[in-house]
Amino acid sequence: MAPVDTFLQSVRAAFKPAEGLSAWTWLALALSLAVVAALARWWGRRAQNQQNEAAFAHLLLEKRVSTTDGAALVRMARAVALPPLMVATRLDAFERATARALVGQPPPATTPSGDDNDIFARVRRLRVVLGFHVVPDHVPLLTTRELVPGMPVVIDNVAATVAEVNEGWFAVLTGDAPLKPRAPGTAAFVTLTREHDARYQARCGSLFVQGPGTPRKAFFLHDEEPLRQQLRAAVRVNAQGTVVMVPGGAPGLSAAPAKGTLIDISVGGCAVETPAALSTGQALHLSITWAGETYRDLPASVLRCDARGSGFHARLAFHGLSADDDTRLSAAIARHSGRLAGVA
Repeated sequence: MAPVDTFLQSVRAAFKPAEGLSAWTWLALALSLAVVAALARWWGRRAQNQQNEAAFAHLLLEKRVSTTDGAALVRMARAVALPPLMVATRLDAFERATARALVGQPPPATTPSGDDNDIFARVRRLRVVLGFHVVPDHVPLLTTRELVPGMPVVIDNVAATVAEVNEGWFAVLTGDAPLKPRAPGTAAFVTLTREHDARYQARCGSLFVQGPGTPRKAFFLHDEEPLRQQLRAAVRVNAQGTVVMVPGGAPGLSAAPAKGTLIDISVGGCAVETPAALSTGQALHLSITWAGETYRDLPASVLRCDARGSGFHARLAFHGLSADDDTRLSAAIARHSGRLAGVA
């Protein structure tokens, strides 16, 4: 008999029911195993919860969130059945939790109350301290509470500029062109276009319009779900990966490569964070590692490069991808198009 046959026979013998063991005994063993497995899962969840609680406490300490604001954040998270750590670290979770907390609250006055316990003031403090007060260009707007002063908007075909934003309302300056009169509570359509992203249309209730005089100032309630109209020809998805950029019009290592971090990607191009500035119009070849795959020597050019913090944010356009690279990239983007990571 071959050694392997001997081994298999010994395995079968080990698992063969022993003589004299009743069905009740085997049932008890099976139930014991089920209990052990359930306890293991419970213990794993408990350990994970403890780890998340410790990370959340460390985050509050690091961001210098007050005890009362931290407790309020926990209550907001529980109201939408989300972990507090997720609400504190992901923009979509934060907006969902805070929107729920603000439902039914009367809008704040147009002058600050100075009350630290005011829910609108508290959400604004949390937004700023957690870093959600400025949404990066590659992240879709989820609510008009993410507007920032200086953004151009169009209200009922009248050009305006966002002047003030808080968690209860936003104000716009309309310049010389007046807005049509409207009673408080009536809806206005607010359109915002973000370059390289999308056009947003929000339906916002009117508070009131200051006047007479120019520039005129109008106040509006927020829309928590503005309609997003895709502007880009290709779907773009958030991505985490590495990029090696080689200057020049031909692939190879004839020039010193530069490294960057992938932010988002589409079949038309990608956004990259890089420690050094890139020249607009510069030709590059990219090697991208993303989602477990590597794309080598993709021809590209620099559309724009802006200073961002201590580094630079560059938007690159692909040119003449091979059929194989185009197919692989399209398939990967299709798999990831339903996912939205938080602000990294």
